[in-house]
Amino acid sequence: MATKLQPPHVDSKNKKVDYSKWERRNKKKSAQQKNIETILWTTVPDPNAASNGDHQSTGAEQCLPLSSTTARRLPNDKSAGKSHPKTADGNTLTSTPYGSGKKSIAEQKTDPAFIKKKDNNTKTLKLLLNSKGKAVKELEALCALVQERNQLLAQEIRDTDKGSVQSAEEYLDRHEKLGTSISAFNDWSQSQITEANDELKETEEVSKKSLSALQRELSEIHAKLANAQAELHTLKTYKDKEYPVKVLIITNIKREIEKLEETQQDEYEDLKQLCQNETETQAERNLQRRQKLLVATVKENVSRVPHVIRLMASDNVTMKAEIEFFKKEIEKQEEKNDELTHSIQELRLSRKSVREEIFEDVFTKLDKCTPDMDVVLNIPKEEWLPI
Repeated sequence: MATKLQPPHVDSKNKKVDYSKWERRNKKKSAQQKNIETILWTTVPDPNAASNGDHQSTGAEQCLPLSSTTARRLPNDKSAGKSHPKTADGNTLTSTPYGSGKKSIAEQKTDPAFIKKKDNNTKTLKLLLNSKGKAVKELEALCALVQERNQLLAQEIRDTDKGSVQSAEEYLDRHEKLGTSISAFNDWSQSQITEANDELKETEEVSKKSLSALQRELSEIHAKLANAQAELHTLKTYKDKEYPVKVLIITNIKREIEKLEETQQDEYEDLKQLCQNETETQAERNLQRRQKLLVATVKENVSRVPHVIRLMASDNVTMKAEIEFFKKEIEKQEEKNDELTHSIQELRLSRKSVREEIFEDVFTKLDKCTPDMDVVLNIPKEEWLPI
C-alpha cells in the first residue's frame, strides 16, 4: 500500500547518489599562492660624491630594489662582470683618477687621492653590507609573517571545505531519511484515521448515554423545583400570619431572661459579699485563737525558765531597742555635722578681707571690666557761664 502511494520522483530520490566526484578533498587548489616579492630599498651613495670626498648622504641617493634571492648590480658600476688584476698583497689594481700615466704600487699606496678613494670605497662597501643585512632581516621577518598567514589561510580553507562537506552529507542523509519515511508516514496517517473513526463512534455512544441520564436528572430537578415552590408558598403564608406572633413571644421571653439575669447577678454579688465577710471574721477568729495559744504556750515555757535568764532576756530586748534608738540618733548627728561642715566651707569662701570690712567706704566693690563691655568715661566738663 505504501509503494502505491509513493510518487515516481520519490523512488528516484531514495536511490543513493555518489557525490564523491564533486568533493573538494582531493582536488588541487584553484588559486595558487603567489610568491610575494618584497622590494627592499637600500641607499647607495653617489660614486661622484664619493670621489669628491663627500661619502656621506649629502646629495641625491640612488634607491635600488633588491630581490629576495640576489641583489641586482648597480647600473653605473662599470666594473661589473670584469676581473681586476691583483697584486701580491691582494690589492686590486685600479686606474688612477688622472688616467694618464701608470704608477707603481708603492706610489699608489702613498698617493693621498688613492688612499682617499680606497677609504671611500671601503665605507661604501660597509654601507652596502649594513643595508643588505638589514634588508635580509626584514625579508626574513616578512617571510615568517607571510608563511604564518598562508598557514592560517590554508587552515581556514580546510575548515570551510570540511564544514561544507559535512553540511552536504547531513542534507543528503536528511533527504534519504525523508524519502524512506514518507511510506511509513502514510501508513501511520491511515492508522490514525481508523483510530479516530473508532473513537468518534465510541464518543457518540457515550454522549447518547450521558444525554439520556441528563434528561432523567432534568425531570428530577423539575419535580424538586415544584416541591420547593410549594414550600416557599407555605413559608410566605407563615411569614405573613404566624411570624409576627412568634416574634412578639420571643421578645417577651428575651426580656424575662434579661430580668432573671439581673436578679441572679444581684443575688450572686450579695452572696459573694456575705462569703467574704464570713471568711474575714473566721480569719480574725483564727488569728485571735492562734495568738491566745501562742501566749499561753509562751507563758508556760517562760514559767519553766529560771528568773535570772528571764531578766537577761528582758535586758537584751531593752538593749536592742536602745541600740537601735542610738543608731538613729547617731545618723541624725552625722547628717547635722555634714550640713555644718558644708555651711562652714561656704562661709569661708564668702568671707571678706579685714581691710574691706574695716574700710568699706574706701575699698568699694566695683565690677570688673570684661573685653566685651563698653567703657564709658565719666569725666567732668567745665561749663562756661553765660556772660
